[in-house]
Amino acid sequence: MPLAVLLLACGGLRAEEPRPDPFGCPGGKWPWEGEGPFVNVPASIAAAPGGVVGTALALAFVPADIVEAGVSDKRRDEPIPRFAHAGVCGGVYLGKGLSYAVGAPFWLLKKAFWDWPKRLLSPDKPDREGNLRRAAGVNLLASSGDF
Repeated sequence: MPLAVLLLACGGLRAEEPRPDPFGCPGGKWPWEGEGPFVNVPASIAAAPGGVVGTALALAFVPADIVEAGVSDKRRDEPIPRFAHAGVCGGVYLGKGLSYAVGAPFWLLKKAFWDWPKRLLSPDKPDREGNLRRAAGVNLLASSGDF
């Protein structure tokens, strides 16, 4: 049990780091960036099987890359060959889909029971131009740092 708590704590710290897409897949931004560990930890755990599937697809496409390298005259400087890259991106997209499916209920709970009450109960705050605005009149669906 203490090991599970330690792993979840470490996952929470890792979940807060910005996530650049190391594979260069289009649409590579992490969907729950800036939402905190309550949303990011479950979404990260749910996205993990996407990495396994992406690795399996990439390995399955290796023979196609070997054939392409044998018949093609162009020099390949890419770290991940073309067909294997397609498999990796498939896994990335699967992981993001799973993170949306699992992260959305946590996001809704966070908005309903933390962000929205916090905005409603907070005192008047100056906006970027220095004008005071009522917290209740602010767009509640905006992220918590956009006063």
